[in-house]
Amino acid sequence: MDCHEYEKNQISVGPWGGQGGTMFDDGLNKTIRQMVIGHGPGIDSIQTEYDREGSSVWYGKHGGVGGAKVDKIKLDFPHEYLTTVSGYYGSIKNGDTIFILSLTLQTNKQKYGPFGTNQGTYFSFLTTGGTIVRFHGSSSWYLDSIGVCLKPLTKPYPSKVPFSDFSETHDTSSTSEGESNHKLVSFPSSTTKGTTTTVGSSMSYGPWGGNGGTAFDDGVYTGVDKRILLQQAS
Repeated sequence: MDCHEYEKNQISVGPWGGQGGTMFDDGLNKTIRQMVIGHGPGIDSIQTEYDREGSSVWYGKHGGVGGAKVDKIKLDFPHEYLTTVSGYYGSIKNGDTIFILSLTLQTNKQKYGPFGTNQGTYFSFLTTGGTIVRFHGSSSWYLDSIGVCLKPLTKPYPSKVPFSDFSETHDTSSTSEGESNHKLVSFPSSTTKGTTTTVGSSMSYGPWGGNGGTAFDDGVYTGVDKRILLQQAS
């Protein structure tokens, strides 16, 4: 997912959840006004009202028609904005479809949720100095996965982005088949929780992964010019 088509300083994060469903992206919008969440044991669907240049825009429901309960979250637009999305993903029973089981939303004013069931693998995206302006992900009978697009409020990119505990796991839900290749801040419970250090005005996060190998550090620079990713052929 890429938010750069609308405003160059927007950042795409995620999605988190399973690999099933049809991909969606809620398009070019300025901010979130309202959300409707259908849920039961997990998140059945979401539907979002956005602001686009002062006009209200509703996007279609992402997910199925189920859900024993429907909750509406109406933000105090334009004074209230979304800053944090967290939750859990997994399966209700071992071997079943992996999807979003729980969602919790935090704004600059208050917390909404949790909606659904807090079990499985925990994910979270938390930032200061920014606002979440739209959702992307995948859906089918349920909300299979969810990601966000972030817009910094004051600077082109946030100088500090604090994260929550990403690897906390509850119950016995399996995640080996449902982890997204695009995840940036959600990690399985077998990884080592990263630490945060400061070098001058730079913030260092991680590392995440195993305990083997030789440690490396690319030094102190003002930015990244190019990245080359190598992937082993299957």
